[in-house]
Amino acid sequence: MTPTLRGTLAALALTSIVWFATTPSAADDGDTCEKASGIEAIAACTRAIDSGRRSGRRLADLFNIRCFEWNRNQESDKAIADCTRAIQLNPIHATAYNNRGIAYSAKGQYDYAVEDYMRAIRLNPNNANVFNNRGIAYRAEGQYDRAIEDYDQAIRLNPRHPDAFSNRGIAHSLKGEQDSAIEDYNEAIRLNPNRANAYNNRGIAYSAKGQYGRAIEDYDQAIRLDPNSADAFNNSGLAYIAKGQYDRAINEFDQAILLNPNHADAFNNRGIAYNAKGQYDRAIEDYNRAILLNPNHANAFNNRGIAFKNQRQYDRAIEDYDQAILLNLNHADAFNNRGIAYSAKGQYDRAIEDFDQAIRLNPNHTDAYNNRGLVYINAKAQYDRAIENFSQAIRLNPNHAVAYYNRGVSCERKNDLQRALADFRKFSELAPSDPDGPKAVERVTKALSDR
Repeated sequence: MTPTLRGTLAALALTSIVWFATTPSAADDGDTCEKASGIEAIAACTRAIDSGRRSGRRLADLFNIRCFEWNRNQESDKAIADCTRAIQLNPIHATAYNNRGIAYSAKGQYDYAVEDYMRAIRLNPNNANVFNNRGIAYRAEGQYDRAIEDYDQAIRLNPRHPDAFSNRGIAHSLKGEQDSAIEDYNEAIRLNPNRANAYNNRGIAYSAKGQYGRAIEDYDQAIRLDPNSADAFNNSGLAYIAKGQYDRAINEFDQAILLNPNHADAFNNRGIAYNAKGQYDRAIEDYNRAILLNPNHANAFNNRGIAFKNQRQYDRAIEDYDQAILLNLNHADAFNNRGIAYSAKGQYDRAIEDFDQAIRLNPNHTDAYNNRGLVYINAKAQYDRAIENFSQAIRLNPNHAVAYYNRGVSCERKNDLQRALADFRKFSELAPSDPDGPKAVERVTKALSDR
């Protein structure tokens, strides 16, 4: 049984957090501080602050605007310092709390961000943007229901808020509620037809539903709107992998890497495509690059292990699976794949332990049931236990062709030929191009006639 290759979708592209700033008293540098942007605005704000001509709330506004610009410049520590100063000068400065929350979110300090958004909401409960931003922080913490509640409120306050619809779609998608996600992305696109992220995210939802053609259409539109979106090219490549179009997938990953040479997921995913084409050395090169860019990329270690396993380098494969598990103790695929490698080395008890753990982590892991069944039939001659495992794989996935074949073999060895024949016929129906099916049907049919 070929082990499952686990591709990583690029992180769902969040729509931009809304930054907003209040207006300072306009005069000379203060006016430029308000109206300019980037370095020019920061310099003007700094001169206005240092002039000593402003105090109290007027000075707080200048600190808040410079905080806003630091956020845009991705200098979160400086933003936090300035927003904190603005709050000290004006403790009821709602926008300063919001902007400091954005900075904390950018640093991954979501608890602090949520606290600041709560203060901003208490000061101004009618600002849809703050609810949207707090929803983003909750989503980052994995609190999807609370995030959805905040996006709901943002939409109630502003029914034409495309960010809130798009972000609510992300939360629904992460909960596995793809139809609800698609509805939200549809509305975000209706409100803003030029929103590349919404098309990209809707493509992810369609991919999750197995509708890869529609997903590719959305990724293509995202790329038309934003030709520099490495994530959209990466996601399109994953959809082509799912369709078995590996060369087209590689072309998409090539483009993603050209746009972003540090895109670890694109290297990992291109490695999957090369592995599927049997080009294991090129796959390993890509996994190496992904790991170099992100030493904590558990999936890249897992996938490199698969490539080594395909080259029959079982010890090197096990080393990679070990590392994947060390990085992610809940990596069911890595346990399953390590079990395959142990089985290939004849270490069947260790293999069963790994399949057991894969199933504990993911009770719906059909491949782990199938692989554990193979050990019971081939190494242990425990046909009943093997049949139990193949049957469970089939219950979970009624189209699992290989599990039907393996259960047929188990029944044949038990001399339960009628049941074996039924399983081999089902295998042939599900995998009509596989010659093993007709051979098995012919063999068992002859055995039955010879009785």
